Amino acid sequence: MALVILLAGGFPASVFSGDAGPDNLSPAEIFKRAQDKYASLSSYSDEGKVVCTLNGMNITTAFTIRLARPDLYRIEWNQSYPNLPKGQTMAVWSAGSGDFLDMGTGARKQAS
Repeated sequence: MALVILLAGGFPASVFSGDAGPDNLSPAEIFKRAQDKYASLSSYSDEGKVVCTLNGMNITTAFTIRLARPDLYRIEWNQSYPNLPKGQTMAVWSAGSGDFLDMGTGARKQAS
């Protein structure tokens, strides 16, 4: 989540590569700016894909993230493996009536 906050804060990629950045900000200043930016947002969304290799097999996970204040969110993901059909889309969300998880077997309300 910290990476999401930093990306939402509009920080240059050089900050992640170990450089001090154009303003020579300290880590504490970077996090303070990220927190300030995050506090000013009313919503955030992104999508992406993660590809990892495990025992020579590429596993791809596509995801979408939708966040809205005060307590609304939906995160969906789908994993696919070589030589297998596209997997089941899974999700966690809150639409104001609690937190839910669906791992392909139906929505289940979560304690937290």
